[in-house]
Amino acid sequence: MSLRKVLCILAVVPSFAFAQNASSSTIDLLSFATADAQIVAGAHLDAAKSSAFGTFMLSQVQSGDPMLQTFITETGIDPRTDITEVLFAVNGAPGPGSHGLVAAHGAFGNSIAVIEASAKAKGGAITHGAGVDIVSLPDGNACIALYTDASTALIGDCPSVQTALSSAKPKADTGTPLLAKAALNKSQQDLWFASVLPLGQFKGAVPAPFAGVLNSTLIQGIQQTSGGLKFVAGSTAQGPTVQLAGEALMDTSQNATSLMNVVNFFKGLIQMSNGAHPGEAIVAGLLGTLQATAAGNTLTVSLTIPENILEQLFQTLHQQAGPHMAQR
Repeated sequence: MSLRKVLCILAVVPSFAFAQNASSSTIDLLSFATADAQIVAGAHLDAAKSSAFGTFMLSQVQSGDPMLQTFITETGIDPRTDITEVLFAVNGAPGPGSHGLVAAHGAFGNSIAVIEASAKAKGGAITHGAGVDIVSLPDGNACIALYTDASTALIGDCPSVQTALSSAKPKADTGTPLLAKAALNKSQQDLWFASVLPLGQFKGAVPAPFAGVLNSTLIQGIQQTSGGLKFVAGSTAQGPTVQLAGEALMDTSQNATSLMNVVNFFKGLIQMSNGAHPGEAIVAGLLGTLQATAAGNTLTVSLTIPENILEQLFQTLHQQAGPHMAQR
């Protein structure tokens, strides 16, 4: 779900009721993931924002940015301070027929009144349940649920939100490979994801040159992907770093080895190239820490990036993007 759609949902808002007595602060956001979810991702934003790179990124956010101010005005939520954890769960690649939700923990004490007032002003309907208020768009296709203890909120299509509310619990079930991997990454990473969606289904969402790659036999052999980022404070001798880790579960051990060879081939190719732009040179240098290994059917990839180099890369790409793209 795009930020623009989130803004629309939060700005319009109407609903149906659902009884929920438990304090939402005890709910594991992963328990909101519906049974048909194929991609689950999340972020411990409290940890990310307190990291060196998170502090740097927050310093790049302009308080007077019109989109940020519109979001705060329409929702009563300041993403820079009010959200501590977020989770996304969708049942397929972006496009017609896909559905899902966004769930968040945070301090939403000001947002309930703001959102519900906006809903009433625009013809929305609000249902007050036991411990949760639910609001839906006038057409009933999208809903937002606000726990009245002001620590949890859900946004998504109405059936997904209704199902999510019924499954809320302190600890998520991990009875499927997707949820088991998601729970593991959630416990180890600051930003994480897990997916059982075939990569070929993303061909409509990527540039044409990459669509053919997604249809290749090797890529089609990927059964599950997962990964995440961890912000590491570092020591006196070594500054803070960002550690990236990823896994691809393949259909055969031979394909796992083949994919590892492809990763290492492109790593060497990029490192040997003379980057025409500063950003390319930085990326080539960073790949020196890239490690790709295959064990059985699983390909594992890891990369450690010094935080100051990541800042430099961000600033370089920001400058090259031009004023219009940089603002976006």
